[in-house]
Amino acid sequence: MGERDLLTDIVLLALFFLMVYTVTYLVTHYPDVASFFHEVLSNETLRAIIALLTLPIGIIFVTFGVRYMLNLIGGGRFALGFILVALGVALFLFSITTIVVLLWNVINNLIKVLTSV
Repeated sequence: MGERDLLTDIVLLALFFLMVYTVTYLVTHYPDVASFFHEVLSNETLRAIIALLTLPIGIIFVTFGVRYMLNLIGGGRFALGFILVALGVALFLFSITTIVVLLWNVINNLIKVLTSV
């Protein structure tokens, strides 16, 4: 039973890293894909909406990932827990940095307006 779980974990991790490599390759080698992501992420309103949606999703992914890794649910799928924690941390960091940058831009513009009397 333990060997089967280990093999499943190895396959899940391999597929996860293959997916990350594929997305990275597509973004770096195909300008159309990169320009699409640039267009989506250059709009500040859309970035704020995405950041506010990904914040709770990231927290949920980290919570379930830790629970999977600690064998509290699902029979101890370590690889699935690792994948969920990695995705959750990435989503959480994206949302926090996006919110901080957007707030910084608002404060910076407010200071410019108030000091240009």
